[in-house]
Amino acid sequence: MDDKNIAILLTGFVVLIVGIVLIPTIADLIIDSTFKIEVVDEVNDISGLYNVPADDQGTINATIQNFTVTNAPTSWKTDACPISGVTLTNNSGTELTEDTDYVVWGATGTIQMLSTAATNYTLFAVSSNNTLIDYTYCGDTYITEGWQRTVLNLVPGFIALALLLAGIGIAYSILKKEGIAS
Repeated sequence: MDDKNIAILLTGFVVLIVGIVLIPTIADLIIDSTFKIEVVDEVNDISGLYNVPADDQGTINATIQNFTVTNAPTSWKTDACPISGVTLTNNSGTELTEDTDYVVWGATGTIQMLSTAATNYTLFAVSSNNTLIDYTYCGDTYITEGWQRTVLNLVPGFIALALLLAGIGIAYSILKKEGIAS
């Protein structure tokens, strides 16, 4: 094997290794742009939403009953990508019912607690007044169009195919120069 073939082989090997190493990095960047971020068990202390009358039964305060999630949509996300998949669980582990126990405004990330049997509980009989919130939201680089996300998700696969074809091409070229392949 002459020096020219060895140089081609080494260059091809380096290109393939660098390409293989870059594929996961590219895929991670693409995932950030094509998948919504899931929040599980965000804690919100709702004790400020309650009045506590003499009988110690918590009832929703009609004047202060809204709260906003931590990752509320801003700028372009208010219209194009509101929060979704919202579920609330009270501190006793009971999942609350949307539009019965609470109302969600996805474009603003606001949740309004309603006065129901599931939301009115004895405040002093529990160790905390935390409500756990699960929801999904869009990161700053999220792509809102479905077809664009689909095309972008194909990129790592096409890069892998290009690397495979480059490797096959280099191997065939060297084998042909050596007279092994025709």
